[in-house]
Amino acid sequence: MMFTLGAAIAGFGGVLLGVFSFSFSNTTAHPYTGLFWLALAVTFGIRRPGGALLAGFALAAGPAVFHWIADLLGGGTASALVASIYFVPILSGIGAIQLAQEPDGILALVGQQRLAKKRERERQARIAAAEAAVHDGEVPEHEQLHADADIPAAPTYDGGGLQGATLAMEDIVAGYGDAEVLHGVSLRLDEGKVVALLGANGAGKSTLCSVASGLVEATLGTVLLLGRDITRLSSYERARNGLLLVPEARGIFPGLTVEENISVLLRDPKLRQKAYERFPILDQRRKQDAGLLSGGEQQMLSLAPALADPPKVLIADEPTLGLAPLAAEAVMRAIMELRDAGTAVLLVEEHAQNALKAADTLAFMELGRIVWVGPREEADMDLLASAYLGAAPAH
Repeated sequence: MMFTLGAAIAGFGGVLLGVFSFSFSNTTAHPYTGLFWLALAVTFGIRRPGGALLAGFALAAGPAVFHWIADLLGGGTASALVASIYFVPILSGIGAIQLAQEPDGILALVGQQRLAKKRERERQARIAAAEAAVHDGEVPEHEQLHADADIPAAPTYDGGGLQGATLAMEDIVAGYGDAEVLHGVSLRLDEGKVVALLGANGAGKSTLCSVASGLVEATLGTVLLLGRDITRLSSYERARNGLLLVPEARGIFPGLTVEENISVLLRDPKLRQKAYERFPILDQRRKQDAGLLSGGEQQMLSLAPALADPPKVLIADEPTLGLAPLAAEAVMRAIMELRDAGTAVLLVEEHAQNALKAADTLAFMELGRIVWVGPREEADMDLLASAYLGAAPAH
């Protein structure tokens, strides 16, 4: 609407200018002016109305301001440079260098810097609060210097409940933009065990899976794989280190054939043959586009490379979502095979029966927090009901 209104005003202004000048040519309104304004709008942020507004002010007021400065300088080389018609474009070109840092322009860059400072202040406040709790309400002097410190090294977990875990997530805070979804979540996965993560829609289960796999960056907290800090590793680096995600929307390339999809993860022909032997239906569909497979066959395709070459960690986000019962049963059997092969599994499952059958440990999430973790046999049925129905549990 802003740009449409601006175009209408510009068109009307052009008509008035033509009437006033009795002529309209390339010299009446030089295209250089419009192109330079567009460049300024991109520099300040063309996707924001404020960027166009600031670009207009810079174009209109810039030459007048620098001419006034030139008059104050009283002549000379410096005065001639400031008064030059090329001085404002030169400054604009220098300002455009920031587009390499933030393509959305200066306004977006400033906003991100402010958000980063806010998050850093919140991080320091959390550290101070934790230290105060440990030291009887007093914050040690060394903890008051975090603002000037480098990024801290990965902590050690002595008796903290995460030592020796295959995958450990400690005090994870994460979200999307300004919206914080996870509020200090800690969870561990162990070799050859399945942790079923349960919770109502919107509890933060998929976000936690994305943080573990590297698709969403944690604002605070630490992710450890076999004791190694992988918090700052990218998703493909985590995959190379043995962490595999099967996302809710099926982890396949629909435009590639079944054979090409399997070849992406399995370069060894023997491993590919092993995958086909586990799911013979995929062997029959080798040359078919993966996007044309049924939902169950697509999920089998997602799991086939893992079964042929078991990863250290498998994160399965709603693996049976939308599948027919027989297909869902086949997928759950595959996940159990991975568990038996020593893979640590994080399972987000919409069917309570599947979760209870497969899980060694149940973890319940509510509004971005883990509210209970324990063996399947000790599960609180009220919490189980709240996880699937979204009702408030009776405590």
